[in-house]
Amino acid sequence: MNIFEGLEDTIFKGFDDRNTIIEAIGMPGVGKSYICAHYRDQCMEKNGGIIYHSIDNYCSNFFIRLLHKISIIFKGIVVSPRILRINFMMVMCFNNIKGLIKFRLFINLLLISSIISTNRSRLKPILFDQGLFQALWSCYFYNQEPLNSKISSSLTGLVNQLMDHLTLTNVIVFEVSSDKATILSRLATRKIKGSSPINSLEESLINLGIDATISTRNLVLDLARNSNRVIVYEIKN
Repeated sequence: MNIFEGLEDTIFKGFDDRNTIIEAIGMPGVGKSYICAHYRDQCMEKNGGIIYHSIDNYCSNFFIRLLHKISIIFKGIVVSPRILRINFMMVMCFNNIKGLIKFRLFINLLLISSIISTNRSRLKPILFDQGLFQALWSCYFYNQEPLNSKISSSLTGLVNQLMDHLTLTNVIVFEVSSDKATILSRLATRKIKGSSPINSLEESLINLGIDATISTRNLVLDLARNSNRVIVYEIKN
């Protein structure tokens, strides 16, 4: 089955543009990594290459993984210093998140921005199974309630600032979804669990994840309505 049937012409048209990123959003367990790996394989066949960044590809050793991420962030800040301020302001929109969790979410946003910044010269699109918008999903999740309209508007403006600063001209988003029963089954059986609290399968956390998904989707659709560079594709998995 070709998951991307009918979409290839639109999706692949940006592949000569070094300022293209593709990413998947959705609840843990919907199959973002599966969809992105499948898409990567199609890109290799049709276009000859893509930069694929997967959360599952880091070294399992904590200290080596930490050093690797720090080096990427350092290079990103050197190349694009403003990403530090913009990402900080983005995470500060989430007032209910405190302390170490907020710092970790800030570092995650900074890491993704740094990967984009430092790979622009390679003249290939970048594919994330967990990119900028999924990092914002985590912010919505830990905030535990939606943002009010004023703060949502500020966050949208900051995301646009970040995309402008990173000179992104094509931002393709796969909105991956599954029914709740399938998600729970995958979370219970997947080999790589990750660090999401949703892995506990607690009903209250699952519901927070659903709310975070709705908030992230609304943010992405708002950006798509007001910008030609953001394109959203819904994929049922």
